[in-house]
Amino acid sequence: MLFLLNLEDARGIYNLVSPNPSRMKDFGKELARVLRRPFWLPAPAFAIKLVLGEMSMLILEGQRALPKRLLTDGYVYQYPQLRPALEEFFG
Repeated sequence: MLFLLNLEDARGIYNLVSPNPSRMKDFGKELARVLRRPFWLPAPAFAIKLVLGEMSMLILEGQRALPKRLLTDGYVYQYPQLRPALEEFFG
């Protein structure tokens, strides 16, 4: 966000997401590895649908957003890959 605040031409919508998106299942497994904890099976889809209703689509189906404008404007990620980012955050 600081990058965009200091970028004079930054206007409009930017996706502030990783350049390497991962599925929730892969994220959970990687997080478990970094935390040295077991990875349990995810919650069943019917339970998520029951609790969240239509919003469950965001969790179950996901959205693939990429930071195209951010990269085009010259932003360089310090941790573009998931594992190093999690290790830095939880290390």
